[in-house]
Parts: sequence; structure tokens; C-alpha cells
Amino acid sequence: MEPKGPHWRAWWPALLWSAVILGLGSASFDKPSTSRFLAPLIQWFWPDLDAEQIDAAVYWVRKLAHTAEYGVLAILALRAGMLGHGLAIARSARVAFGVTLLVAGLDEGQQALSATRTGSARDALLDAASAGLFLLAAGLAERWRERPLFPLFPSVSSLPRAEPPDPSG
Repeated sequence: MEPKGPHWRAWWPALLWSAVILGLGSASFDKPSTSRFLAPLIQWFWPDLDAEQIDAAVYWVRKLAHTAEYGVLAILALRAGMLGHGLAIARSARVAFGVTLLVAGLDEGQQALSATRTGSARDALLDAASAGLFLLAAGLAERWRERPLFPLFPSVSSLPRAEPPDPSG
């Protein structure tokens, strides 16, 4: 894949998403702040939950948000590597994984310096695992697009094409 336009333009979505992640890692989005709106929302959906179950649900919603945040970052960085630099998917995935680790490190470092947050190596590992899973899924999707996993259902590109009739007869 050849680069299209200036390389830096391909990185804007990943850079903006990194800023969103770092903003979400600030003191404004600590557990007490997010619990103020998550707990009532969870209670509204599941009114039979007790306080301990709601706390557990808030915990898992926050962890799933981490997974989604870093998965999206990995895909945006993968896209930037492929479009902005013309890298093959495998090499672009390695670059994307490195970018994700860098942002995860910055995020956890920022949280460690905050009075209301705690930086955690465990969260950085969760972020890395999330990025790895999303990149693996992207790689599998790319492979499936090129070579269907289920030969009984071939992709449209592998079907024989009908040739137009020859006008000369």
C-alpha cells in the first residue's frame, strides 16, 4: 500500500484519540467521579442489584472501557502505519502496538502522579493485551478478506467474472 499524502495526516486520528485517552486518565475521571453516573445507570437497568454488585459492575464497565479505548487506538495507529507510511499490515501492527504501549505508559504515569488515581502495571498490561487482541482481529480480518476461511462461502472477489460478449461475433 503506497502512502497517500503527507505522512503526518494519517496520524491525526490516532493522536486525537491518544489525547482522549490521556484526558480520561485524568483526575476528572477517577472512580468516584465516574461512579456518580455509572452506578445509577446500572441500577436503572438492573434494579435488583445490591451495592456490592453495583460496585463490581462499575469496576467491570471501567475495565471494558479501557479495553475499548486501547483497542481503538491500536486500530487507528495500524491505519496510520498502513496509509501514512505504506507499511505492510504485520509491520504496521508492530508500530501500532508500540504506540499503544507508549500511550499506556504515559497514561499510567499520569495516574501515578495524581492524588485521586493510581497508576497500575496491571492496567498497562490490560491495555497491551487489548491492543494485541484488536490487532490480531484486524490481521485475521485482512487474511480472511484475501483468502476466505470458509471455502464454501467464497468472497465476491474470488468468484469467476462474466466476460462481456465479443462485439465482433
